[in-house]
Amino acid sequence: MALLIPAAYTNDLMVITACFGVATFCYAAGSTIANTLPADLFESTSVASVSGLSGTAAGLGTILSTYIIGYVADHYGFQSIVIAASMIPSSASCSSWPRAQFPASGKGTVVRV
Repeated sequence: MALLIPAAYTNDLMVITACFGVATFCYAAGSTIANTLPADLFESTSVASVSGLSGTAAGLGTILSTYIIGYVADHYGFQSIVIAASMIPSSASCSSWPRAQFPASGKGTVVRV
């Protein structure tokens, strides 16, 4: 998603298209991982509740962001929106990182918490 930042500073249509194409692909791959994350990080008895609450939060966030994006675009321009949108997936990944525990073997597999 960080590839959206160069798209905010260029006027070349091919560069903008390439940046958005790669960023959209990466976002889709990341959202697939995020959809299965509750099953990896929470007990099996609470996976459905966590998935439901996160889906509700995503819906409410989408509704709220619609109004925020409109306000920011009207007052500051669309460039700041593109930059913020490119940083949100990275910050979400960083916030879920402490929740994952890795075994002492260092092989990098996530174990249930």
